[in-house]
Amino acid sequence: DGMGDLSGKSFEELYKYYRSAFPTVTKEDIASYEAKYPGSAEEKEDVANFYNKFQGNMKKVTEYVPFCEEEDLCRIKQVLDGLIADETLVETPAYKKFKPKKYTVAQIEKMRRDRLP
Repeated sequence: DGMGDLSGKSFEELYKYYRSAFPTVTKEDIASYEAKYPGSAEEKEDVANFYNKFQGNMKKVTEYVPFCEEEDLCRIKQVLDGLIADETLVETPAYKKFKPKKYTVAQIEKMRRDRLP
């Protein structure tokens, strides 16, 4: 039943309908998304959209990009530099000030280990 008219339906009927349309998000779903999101076209689009929304304020941009951590900032900067170079984005004064710290592979691995519960 498409449940076009929801009036008069019981809580149980509504909940069952809702769960059929929107399954419960599991930890595995989140882990799977986190594994494929960085470097994806979706991330690139999100980075560009947030860059425009926040006029290149990278503190705000990185707060909104899913799964973005300190060690990702150089990679995010490379994405934005490419979009600016091909004139998809315009470099802003705020972005010109963005100088992310570079980390070694060992430092990145330690940061990720330390973040695990």
